[in-house]
Amino acid sequence: MSNRQRHNVIKKIKSQFNVNKVALVLTIVSFGAIGYVLLRGSLAADSIVDVQAENMTATGGASTGSDTNASSGQYFKFGSASGSLEPILPNFTGTCPTIKSGQVSFPSDSNRVVHFRMDSNASTKGPLIFLWHGQQTADTTDSEANSIGNNLLGSTTVTNLVNAGAVLAIMKMHTASTWDNASSWSTSNRDLNLVDAVTACANNQGHIDSKRIHSIGMSWGGYQTSHLAFLRANYIASAVVMSGGFTGSPPSSAIQRPENKFATITTLGSTSAGELQVVVSPLQGYRDYAKSAGHFVVHCQHSGGHIPISGGGPMHQRFFQDHYYGVPKAYTTLPVPPFLSSCSIY
Repeated sequence: MSNRQRHNVIKKIKSQFNVNKVALVLTIVSFGAIGYVLLRGSLAADSIVDVQAENMTATGGASTGSDTNASSGQYFKFGSASGSLEPILPNFTGTCPTIKSGQVSFPSDSNRVVHFRMDSNASTKGPLIFLWHGQQTADTTDSEANSIGNNLLGSTTVTNLVNAGAVLAIMKMHTASTWDNASSWSTSNRDLNLVDAVTACANNQGHIDSKRIHSIGMSWGGYQTSHLAFLRANYIASAVVMSGGFTGSPPSSAIQRPENKFATITTLGSTSAGELQVVVSPLQGYRDYAKSAGHFVVHCQHSGGHIPISGGGPMHQRFFQDHYYGVPKAYTTLPVPPFLSSCSIY
């Protein structure tokens, strides 16, 4: 091949490469734009990509331990709850399953399973805490449920709660995509019916303090918790909403008991660290609405991404302990510890 022929071949290859390179760039840009639109659309359509990190290596759940923020266990004792406002508990029609540690099937919901963490030998009634995980989080086995609990609260806090008599209800999705109230103000659905059944049965069997019923959720579970706190204001005493929420205002028909000014913690990560941009406005919307409606709000802006706030377990525990039903605000300044430096009264 002559030098001129070789030059023409190389020139042709370069020309084709430049055309393909332009096409590749256009393709990447197009799919990036489409992906962003689909993500926003998925949120509106009751779906969100959840990249929260679950510790899927835990097999036995939390073990006995004490938290470094606790002084002689003071954050893990539940005194008498004497608020002036009394909760209104749901009734349950039918035969309750036996509430016990492990998987419990509820015949009233097609044998849907709830994972419980509790100490059958606890001498005192403790709180009932509903835990709601994010989308695409495995929740079938006890090991997976333990991982969810450890992820949302921390393994040591889970242990201390259980040892103090708490009943943790780690909820399982009835479909693989979402919770019924993650983006809906529906007042009657499977998730709400199951929450009512868990509450009624745990109370009827003498496991819980009816003034100490709480909810915590991350990502899609945060959306669920933000709605649940209003939809079940008859008995939800306080709530922790992480990287989720709602925009606008709840319809008046959805607020079960407006006079229950429950307390709430909200947490939001940094978008530069991986927090989803699409959760920022809903979290802020829930936070702002709750404050405007007279609820006590503690907001934590942490430096992590789309994950539960690091080291937040003792803080959540103390918040639940101090904000039982009928206590709208327990602090004028946040107790440190266990509250983190990234948190403040909003």
